[in-house]
Amino acid sequence: MTDAELADFFCRGIETGLLTPEHARQWAEAVIKKEDQPASAFIDMALSRTTPALICALHELTEGVGFPSTGPGLLALLLKADIASTEDLARCIQTALRVCRHCAMPEDACCTFDELDDTLFLARHDAYGSVPDCREAFIQALRQYARAVT
Repeated sequence: MTDAELADFFCRGIETGLLTPEHARQWAEAVIKKEDQPASAFIDMALSRTTPALICALHELTEGVGFPSTGPGLLALLLKADIASTEDLARCIQTALRVCRHCAMPEDACCTFDELDDTLFLARHDAYGSVPDCREAFIQALRQYARAVT
């Protein structure tokens, strides 16, 4: 991945709550250690004290371009999430939906996670389906739409 693609990944990851600002700072610090003359945006990220300042530095690297690999890459992080409890499952489904919308993923991905959110709501209220079935459907949906960042 290019620096711009990784910057987009970290930026949208922070904005959707999947990543923390510290993840981006650690990346910036690693780049600074590795490169003889790192871009000033990396120094700005490493020294940023607020999330808005960090986001501005990340945007400096992306030049306002969104990358199609960002959404699937962020969804791949959810494959590692703890969804044993119903509350964690609900949180992860809502996060997946937020990622799909924020990263402008295809409409079918948004619809899939929106439908899972509705299904879980009904299952939690004993109106339709079951939580274990919803959990399995969520994992299958992640496998369909997620792609690890390389």
